[in-house]
Amino acid sequence: MDNGKETQDTAARLVGWKRISGHLGCSDRTARRWEQEEGLPIHRQLHETKSTVFAYPEELDAWLASRAPETVPPAPPRPATTVPPRRQPFPLAVMGACLVFLLGLLVLSPSKDEAAPSAALSNDPIALDLYERGRTLWLQRGEVPISRAIKLLEQAVERDPEFAEAWATLASAWLTYPTYNDEAPAQASLDKAFLAADRALSIDPTLGEPQVVKASIARNSGDWFRAEEIYESAIAASPENATLYMWYASHYRDLGLVDEARALVDRALELDPNSPPTQVERAMNTLQIDIDEGAAKLDYLWSDLGFKTPVIWTGLWMSFVLRDEFASAEAWVDENIFFPESSDLMRRFVAEMESPDPRSTDILVQDIHSVYEDGLLPWMAFFMMVNLDRPEAALDLAQAEADKGYFDVSVVFFDRYYSTHRQSERFADIVEQLGYIDYWKVRGAPQICASEPNTPVCRRIT
Repeated sequence: MDNGKETQDTAARLVGWKRISGHLGCSDRTARRWEQEEGLPIHRQLHETKSTVFAYPEELDAWLASRAPETVPPAPPRPATTVPPRRQPFPLAVMGACLVFLLGLLVLSPSKDEAAPSAALSNDPIALDLYERGRTLWLQRGEVPISRAIKLLEQAVERDPEFAEAWATLASAWLTYPTYNDEAPAQASLDKAFLAADRALSIDPTLGEPQVVKASIARNSGDWFRAEEIYESAIAASPENATLYMWYASHYRDLGLVDEARALVDRALELDPNSPPTQVERAMNTLQIDIDEGAAKLDYLWSDLGFKTPVIWTGLWMSFVLRDEFASAEAWVDENIFFPESSDLMRRFVAEMESPDPRSTDILVQDIHSVYEDGLLPWMAFFMMVNLDRPEAALDLAQAEADKGYFDVSVVFFDRYYSTHRQSERFADIVEQLGYIDYWKVRGAPQICASEPNTPVCRRIT
């Protein structure tokens, strides 16, 4: 290709095969093959002795979006292979669970253990290509990319029913899909995720990714012990997979076990020190311990590394609010590219925090609850209500989530900077309903009980 596009922003270029393949979520070799065989949009800057390859993210994304075929030719006969005996999938218990939002956001990029692998995974080159494109789309996130990924991955496993990695990625795609599509039935997606993960493990019991899918489903149903068992099994099968430790850390963070989470993040960083998602997990854990240090880590990831994700944006916004830096919090809303429909509500919240008035606060809390019913993320609504000093309104929301079997407000339950909602028996009742107290009685109390030993929830543990 020529080296046009002179008017585009040079800073937007992805220079070199490493950055290009990183954006695509595949190997350098696969990206080069896609350029040669399928027209991947690659540009070259000519020099006297050599050329530099570069690409534009929007062109790569458009190319990926165009690659999902309506139909594919039938698969050739698969050579006979020896595989482990299949286990029949056990029935998935009925769960009124939604997907944990942060889980879907912390795995935006593959670790070095997860890069799109080589052709040895399947003897069918078309199934392999479908898998690579499907996994790349899944790693992009978003409703449309994931729906297209599911289509491609289903075609891959139809061609090659023994393609364990394709089944594993299909499980991950179904797990994260409802996070980006409010109309997708969460239970049906969880069922499909579980069955795909079980099929992957019946083919290759050593795979870590489908183990994590099962752990996520257990977490979302409140079975914390089962989730922990699955994480331990997955790490035993793949002890060098940094991403497994990172996901396990988020499990402990959601349970308020900050020290345990930090130890797992440190192990993940030992294995893969340059993994942005793991660095995000470390920063979010640090934010619960030292807000200034945590915010500095998040700012480094956002500003210096250019790693812009919803988790980082939200963590920085919360840090401004918690430090009473209201001008910065309001200005930061202008950078809100992830939840634009909530920007006006966030501005009103910041203004109310800066100049509180009981009457306008009551109106704002009612509006927050109304927007929550229309789709505002529960943990965001909970955070705003608690910081507006309306703990009962926040607990109304938490009770509604618990009654539906949802568990994605847990990440803000244990905010060490605001604890008014933890002072009542009502909070302890909700936490017990979610299965936390039974877990803590066996595994140990969360870190908040060191500073709040007399709160009802901490008294119930001992």
